[in-house]
Amino acid sequence: MSGESKERGGSRLRGIFVLLVFVIFSGLFIRSFLFTSFIVCGNSMRDTLRDGDRVLVNKFIYDLRQPRRGDVVVFADGEEGILVKRIIAQRGEVVEMQDGAVYINGAPLDEPYIDGQGSDDFEPLKVGASEVFVMGDNRQESNDSRDFGSVPISDVKGVAVFVIWPPNRLIGLD
Repeated sequence: MSGESKERGGSRLRGIFVLLVFVIFSGLFIRSFLFTSFIVCGNSMRDTLRDGDRVLVNKFIYDLRQPRRGDVVVFADGEEGILVKRIIAQRGEVVEMQDGAVYINGAPLDEPYIDGQGSDDFEPLKVGASEVFVMGDNRQESNDSRDFGSVPISDVKGVAVFVIWPPNRLIGLD
């Protein structure tokens, strides 16, 4: 084997090594700062999300914009662990439920994502300046802000943007 062949072989191995290191660090960067995945546990978001669905979560979206009503968010809850719910009311808004319908600042909320109305009416509640009020789409089976109060925005890990597993449920969540 000539010296030139050895140099090409060593150069190729170095290139593969550099590529492998780049791929590993890129993956770690993406997972740490941009996106992660989360497995839905339970039926509180049925029919939008189902038990066992894996969702892709955008972790940096709130660095670019404020939370919006309708965002499906993943957040840390001290007692329950990691939960997924929908933002119903934003900071400064007054939310209430009467006769199974949600009202924001006295106006009924249009909720095409739920099947039927909720239960457990509650009195008007003003959402704090750095909080969001969240509820599951399946109101009868959801442990949400009606139970544990508004969620600090700092506890929100990100916005679920796609169902990525199982393959027959590949859907966007906007």
